[in-house]
Amino acid sequence: MNRSQWVNTEPDEGAPHALLDRVTRHLPVDIIDGIWMFPARRAGGVESTVLVITALCEDAERRRVWTAHFSVTRDKKGRPSIQERLEEHALAPAHAVGRAVDGVLRRLGDELSRPPRAEAIGGLADRWQALLIELGAPPPRAAPAADADSLAEAAPAAETVAGDRSGPVDEPG
Repeated sequence: MNRSQWVNTEPDEGAPHALLDRVTRHLPVDIIDGIWMFPARRAGGVESTVLVITALCEDAERRRVWTAHFSVTRDKKGRPSIQERLEEHALAPAHAVGRAVDGVLRRLGDELSRPPRAEAIGGLADRWQALLIELGAPPPRAAPAADADSLAEAAPAAETVAGDRSGPVDEPG
């Protein structure tokens, strides 16, 4: 049997890193404390992904617990169609979050091919970005380096702004 595969040259919005990035449309990275990524499940042409997210809150001893559910279907050319649902479930003591995730594991039971991947983010953008890159996101583009000519052109402007401060100063009147 010969199965044809599609070639999609556009960024894949259904890829794991893209799904994670969708979470930040609702929860800023600086409040994401941890994330558990459950293995994707396929059924009837739909790939389902579940995430459990803990978010920092004003009370440092508590965490908000969210789930994100993504259902990805693809057309004949491989373009994804994504349905998402993000829900807040609880405000829990930080030490009890692990038990909440264990409860999700028990409810999923034998449906899991492997345990979820847990990642500590701690509200740090560099940890979030490293996770996205590890999952296949392209690295962020660095700002272009300034060349010597552009630095030389900027230098006179900086001197003008700084100015010679030895001249007369207007006294408040």
